[in-house]
Amino acid sequence: MGALYQFLPVALGTPVRSVRVAHGTFILYAPGVAAFVAGLLLQSSGLTLVGVAGLSVALILFIGNLVATLRAATVRDVTWWALTGATVFLAVTVAFGMALTGNLQWGFLGADRLTALGVHMHVAIAGWVGLVVIGVARHLLPMFLLSHVDGDR
Repeated sequence: MGALYQFLPVALGTPVRSVRVAHGTFILYAPGVAAFVAGLLLQSSGLTLVGVAGLSVALILFIGNLVATLRAATVRDVTWWALTGATVFLAVTVAFGMALTGNLQWGFLGADRLTALGVHMHVAIAGWVGLVVIGVARHLLPMFLLSHVDGDR
């Protein structure tokens, strides 16, 4: 999140929509991750749920801030489209994560929990991370290679 908050103004030519929300995401995210991991290690469903709640709220705020920043951008190039797609996949990743955490408490997925975990991981890695890498690389590679690209082709 921090890297994207630094990258977005450069790549999109527009400032991040809300710096206050950006700071809020970090304030919620760090303790959320710590509580989530501690809850898993200690096998405490209450602590795990508290961690996921903090983590989920932070990611939802991040997604909202990212969407608002993307909407304000005037150039809709490959970087913009990759980051827009990545945002959709991040939202799906968060939804799967919340469902998987709820499953730890209530067991509604049954034998399908490992399939859901696999889908969660694939959506996060291929969708979110993959598209962010594509969007960032598309913008930064010409700068680092000192090449000048006339078009996206």
